[in-house]
Amino acid sequence: MNSSQAPAASTAAPSRYRWYVLSTLVLIYAMHHMDRQIVTLLLEPIKHEFALSDSQLGFLAGLSYAIAFGLAGLPLGWLVDRVHRVRLLSALLFVWSGLTALCGIANSYLSLVLARIGIGAAESGGTPTNMSL
Repeated sequence: MNSSQAPAASTAAPSRYRWYVLSTLVLIYAMHHMDRQIVTLLLEPIKHEFALSDSQLGFLAGLSYAIAFGLAGLPLGWLVDRVHRVRLLSALLFVWSGLTALCGIANSYLSLVLARIGIGAAESGGTPTNMSL
């Protein structure tokens, strides 16, 4: 075996793994943004479904998510440096995806708001975890 071929073979696997990790993190980040924006795309149907006022819609689409995101962001950002990041990101992804599914089957305004609050809290740890990986 030629000695010039050995380094090329040994660097190919780490290079593929890096692309795999990068692709996975980009997909997770894309899901994060889709989960955040899905309610804003569906405001009119939600308004008619639950007979909501514009104030209720504003709270649902913005404030409920933003407050939870802001309050949970600092402790989750702190946690990123102290636990296994891959496991933390996996758990957060599981939680916010489950809560997004609950938004889809919400049967009241209150249940939809509570799910959005949970999504905001869970997603707040996604960005620092994703970036640190």
